[in-house]
Amino acid sequence: MNSGDPESGDPVVWDLPLRVCHWGFAASSSCSLFIGLRFDPQSEVFMYHMPLGVLAAWFLVVRILLGFTGSRATRWPAFFHSPART
Repeated sequence: MNSGDPESGDPVVWDLPLRVCHWGFAASSSCSLFIGLRFDPQSEVFMYHMPLGVLAAWFLVVRILLGFTGSRATRWPAFFHSPART
């Protein structure tokens, strides 16, 4: 997948690992929150609450690492812009 070049006007497209991290974090944290708020701790479904929270934390750590080692569009300098550039 082409990551584009923002300076030449090409659109910057996030690559697959970044999309998986974002969607995985959203899904796992939402499911963990839903289970934590909806079910009692004695419920059979509640046993999935903690692993989903750990999975959300794992996706967050992977995203932070991708910010330092990922493709050009996923690194932190491509995400944060100076006020002059904005």
